[in-house]
Amino acid sequence: METLDDIRAILRDIAIAQREADAKAELKRQQHEEEMKAMREKTEAMRQETEAMRQETEAMRQENEQRRKEAEKREKALDKKIAAVSEQIGGIGNKFGHYTEALILPSMDRMLHERFGVQLEHISTRVRRRLGERMIELDDFGYRNGDVNAAYVVEVKDIVKERHVEQMLRILADFPDFFPEHAEKHLYGIIAGIGASDDVKRMIANAGLYYADITDNIFTLVSPHDFVGKDFRKTSLQSA
Repeated sequence: METLDDIRAILRDIAIAQREADAKAELKRQQHEEEMKAMREKTEAMRQETEAMRQETEAMRQENEQRRKEAEKREKALDKKIAAVSEQIGGIGNKFGHYTEALILPSMDRMLHERFGVQLEHISTRVRRRLGERMIELDDFGYRNGDVNAAYVVEVKDIVKERHVEQMLRILADFPDFFPEHAEKHLYGIIAGIGASDDVKRMIANAGLYYADITDNIFTLVSPHDFVGKDFRKTSLQSA
């Protein structure tokens, strides 16, 4: 049978065990509280960092948007300037075209007479014809009937380029369709301009075209005297 001392010893042991358990529980609580505090601090730091990054990103977005708007504004202003300059250049080009065509008109009869002994019956500038939806435009055009029976088409450019030679060849190929009344005439092409590179001049000669240059406000044929231009009259008419 347990004595009073035994009971007291048991109670003392229970009290000690309870204090130890309470101490461990408190330690765990404190550790858990510290861990939670550290986690809250870390989460808050991450939140603040994320917010800072968001604000920085927003600031960059606003800055980029402002730059985009400024760039669009500059681009629109540049487009207006380009359009204005292009219009001015186009006007100058048109004025120059009319000027050179006016120059060659009185010179055309003279230079053909000097070079070929041909006195033209008719000379005109900016001749347009339509055929359905197609249209042809000749800068200068002259012809003579009778024993000469020849027509001369002149294209006037400022600086003659390869595309102008190709354009002239297309005009001469289409000429009989648009001018059937002149289809039986010998047909010659002359390209006139204030200048052309040596390669383009060779291209003009190889195509069978004459080249006229401007000197002292007068156009003069500069193709060699022994050069014989191609007769672009349709082959079927030539052999008829």
